Amino acid sequence: MADFAGLAVTTTTDDGGTVTSDANIVTVAGEIDFSTAPRLRQALVEALHARGPETVVDLSAVSFIDASGIGVLMGAANLAHSEGEQLVLRRPSRPVLLLVDLMELHGVLGIER
Repeated sequence: MADFAGLAVTTTTDDGGTVTSDANIVTVAGEIDFSTAPRLRQALVEALHARGPETVVDLSAVSFIDASGIGVLMGAANLAHSEGEQLVLRRPSRPVLLLVDLMELHGVLGIER
């Protein structure tokens, strides 16, 4: 797990059987903001380039997210789509859901509650 200024990011290939073993799981904890967004972007791009059919981003432990964090998630979703893959946001925390609702992104970002 990498911890960078209040953001912890872990990438695995299996979460105990709830997704296909080919999926990449990126678990994020802490605050996603202007200073930590580049670390998240790097982790998501690496996970997407690992070439699984699906990348799952577990956001259940995110305590804060700003527009730069949403921008990273949107960019990763666009990258996944362009490569024929899928990006799924798993169990987004209340702060994440509030911003997704405010920006009306439910139809753009795949969300698994």
